Amino acid sequence: MNLPTSLTKVSRLPCLDGWRCISILLVLLNHSRQLPGYDPSWDAFVRWLPDGRFGVEVFFVISGFLITFLLLKEKEKTGSVSLKMFYIRRALRILPAYFAFLIVLLGLCYFTMLKISPSCWISLLTFTANFFTSPWICLHLWSLSVEEQFYLLWPLITYLYIGGKKSFIKLMLALMIAIVLAPIFRIYGYMQPDSLLFYKNSFFLYWDSLAIGCTLALLIGYWGSQIETVVEKKPHVFILLGLILITIPLIATRLLILGFFTVPFTVTFNAIGVALLILVSLMRPDLACFRCLEWKPVAAVGVISYSLYLWQQLFCTSSKDYGLISTPWFLSFPLWIVASFCAAVISYNFIEKPFISLKSRIQSKA
Repeated sequence: MNLPTSLTKVSRLPCLDGWRCISILLVLLNHSRQLPGYDPSWDAFVRWLPDGRFGVEVFFVISGFLITFLLLKEKEKTGSVSLKMFYIRRALRILPAYFAFLIVLLGLCYFTMLKISPSCWISLLTFTANFFTSPWICLHLWSLSVEEQFYLLWPLITYLYIGGKKSFIKLMLALMIAIVLAPIFRIYGYMQPDSLLFYKNSFFLYWDSLAIGCTLALLIGYWGSQIETVVEKKPHVFILLGLILITIPLIATRLLILGFFTVPFTVTFNAIGVALLILVSLMRPDLACFRCLEWKPVAAVGVISYSLYLWQQLFCTSSKDYGLISTPWFLSFPLWIVASFCAAVISYNFIEKPFISLKSRIQSKA
């Protein structure tokens, strides 16, 4: 690897937790809009902010980047990539909290009026929820299905092609396939909304977000020093370009114009814009606009962002779905956010953390 000096000196990339914090806060804000206690007049301002789906897209870019970056570092350190260890690490990180959530969901179906169909349960257990419709309470799990499908595909491609003289070219070509085809699939999915393979949450409609994150990691891994030199000279150019790429589709979609552009390219533009911002934040964390990403409270929210994303859906679900006559405090704005954070902290410390420690022990022995 040809890592820049700014990244060779750190064992962890703390700014990523800051980006995770921003992402999950956008999701929470978007979900707040449908709850009792939220004033609709606030939408005059809130509607112009990136929404929760944008927050999910940021998670995708981070996932693509981080997984690829870690695979490249493993190749440099050990001379090979262990698919077995990769899948063990991912399983220990993702599955405990995920299945805990499903168990609680099952309990709610038993003790309340909540209903989830058998076909939906199958999609949740097989990580194919992104290809089917789901009730609101588990609708957010489509994004985890997308990520799991990515984990099955990309590490295998990396394992097959990494290491040779032309590995960079081969990996980039594989990523370009996703980046080029995704806008085409989004057009087809828009024109054929009943298509199973190109349903609105389909992996094939979002794999360019993940691929762009992977591309960023490859560029840094193979050309990091050269890229650092360019970013050091003109970081604000990259920041401005990233913001423009995010802002143009945001304004167009809010004004309901340029559909021929926004339908195929919004996700792609968002991903490239986010990747550029992440790039500068990695290499120039000293810039005033990125210092907040490493503030302790911000990073702390980023650390529990996975648990927060999982459990928040229970508290932004309508009380009617549970069969309740009145709305309790934890299902109304803004206290539902407090309940979500409490659930996330408990989940992280008592479910995720023990398995994260186990993952670290296994990795150190490998």
